[in-house]
Amino acid sequence: MTGLVDLGIVTRGAGADNVRNITASPTAGVDPQELIDVRPLVKQLHHHILNHRELYGLPRKFNIAFDSGGVISTLEDTNDIGFAAVRLAAYKVPRRVVLVDELPKGSAGKVKRLGLASALGLVAGSPHMPTSRPGFVAPRTPVEEMVAAFWAEVLGLAEVGVDDDFLELGGDSVLASLVAARLSRALRLEISVATFFEAPTVVAMALAVEDLLLGDAERQLVDEVGSNAV
Repeated sequence: MTGLVDLGIVTRGAGADNVRNITASPTAGVDPQELIDVRPLVKQLHHHILNHRELYGLPRKFNIAFDSGGVISTLEDTNDIGFAAVRLAAYKVPRRVVLVDELPKGSAGKVKRLGLASALGLVAGSPHMPTSRPGFVAPRTPVEEMVAAFWAEVLGLAEVGVDDDFLELGGDSVLASLVAARLSRALRLEISVATFFEAPTVVAMALAVEDLLLGDAERQLVDEVGSNAV
């Protein structure tokens, strides 16, 4: 019980049974495989409940669980609210978080994903951002220029830099398929949508495309040498 008190998890307050209402990984803080130590989060929620009397009436069976992503999971049992630490692929990790009052919507009430980044003032050419962005690097090679041009066209942007991320600019799998189809037709190559997740920036995609072009040229050379030998 002393350990619980030190952590800040105690039964205190009229009807507030925090030991029962909040659970965490039993090996939190000592599990070498955990992704995050959830103990500070548990402590913060504990104090939040103590300081808000409207939460004192939480049912005894109402449970909020914090899973550190370690060996022992707390989400295997039934929980009313569960927070789980997970490891995301690099392309899924947001590099920028923007808080807005409301997302732009069309006449049907749906979010206008096309050109969303520009509408929110996140890219050059939008009315809320200066034309020259800090750190903006324009395309330098013919392939980079082609990739950036297709991105800008599909995403409805004025310009795209070599370090811009397709997903950050408002791209999704549907828009990626459009760009992939246009690049494939223009270069007579087979470019998959997966390339956008494996190489999410213009410079990375340009390198991937150049590798495909080189491989295609080598295959053609081999076929030509083979036909001449016959």
